[in-house]
Amino acid sequence: MIYFDNSATTMLYPEVISTINEKIDIFGNPSAMYKLGIIAENEIENSKEIISNFINCDKSEIYFTSGGTESNNMAILGAVYSKKRRGNTIITTSIEHPSVLKVFEKLKNEGFNVEIVRPRECGNIFIEDITEKITSNTIFISMMLVNNLTGAILPIEKLRQACIKKKSEAIIHTDCVAALGKIPINLRKLDVDMASFSAHKVHSLKGTGVLYKKNKINIIPLILGGGQQNNLRSGTENTIGIIAFGKSIYVKQQNFTDKANNMLKIKNYLIENLITDEIINNTPKNSSPGILNISLLKYRPETVLHALESDEIYISAGSACSSKKGNSSSLSGFNYNQNQSESAIRISFGDFNTIEEAENFVKSLNFTLRNLIKNKS
Repeated sequence: MIYFDNSATTMLYPEVISTINEKIDIFGNPSAMYKLGIIAENEIENSKEIISNFINCDKSEIYFTSGGTESNNMAILGAVYSKKRRGNTIITTSIEHPSVLKVFEKLKNEGFNVEIVRPRECGNIFIEDITEKITSNTIFISMMLVNNLTGAILPIEKLRQACIKKKSEAIIHTDCVAALGKIPINLRKLDVDMASFSAHKVHSLKGTGVLYKKNKINIIPLILGGGQQNNLRSGTENTIGIIAFGKSIYVKQQNFTDKANNMLKIKNYLIENLITDEIINNTPKNSSPGILNISLLKYRPETVLHALESDEIYISAGSACSSKKGNSSSLSGFNYNQNQSESAIRISFGDFNTIEEAENFVKSLNFTLRNLIKNKS
């Protein structure tokens, strides 16, 4: 099997599986004051420590959620509703994940002034295009760090200075789901107020995520109940999922640079051996090593995907969150022509992939495309 769809989800690290088996009997409620609860709480605190060190923040700024979608919803709605008396304008980009864009659509229907920044022809978002939309009335900006479809790295680190320049005190949020484990993340350097993460993108379990929130930032909680996690996210914590997330980050940070360089080596090999006049590279130069997006101009992505699947090769025609809903022509938010957008496929890498897999993938894809041409004629 060749699994090149690591942006959709990832295989578990063996170390994570071992940790799950070892810790699965930690069943105490972390809010309980007796020994079983304290054991569970200590495990959660240990994972907070590991994750916060990896992304450079204080562990008191880590809040566990059910995944990236909840973290994005929690950040956007919680912040915008808390600031609505100070202004009405909120800003995002056209290439965000649906868990961001759908929330902005909801807020637009509620009367907020939504500004959408589109990428230029090269597929990149430029800080100048965002800056011109910022005003003193802007209360919130959400922009991902790495695009989950093309791997483009967005200029988050320049956003704070852009706000200062325009005399805006906007809360800044970034979706880091596609960035985690692929590029170094230093939240202090990025100077954002909130950031979203997901465990199953870094060889851990589905159903666990993180929202980073600066301690000085106040947002309105969306989930009410028992007051867990400083009253910001009620509900009994998913202890085993949190333990697994911490373990995956512990493993990820070991030889991190070597792992990222291996992904980049695979990506560059595919670029060198696939790109032709009929196969276009949609991934900009300033991009994550973990994603390559190409357009097969004369083919339907779904046909190619199913043909490759028969060889146990797995890639994607777009975001897994939207591909089953008739939205697999995933580049609609980019300034690409219709054919380029609708013929796009995403190839994404994880820590288990090898250059030998890349070589076999190229052979299989070329064989598949030749057979599809024969079938047409």
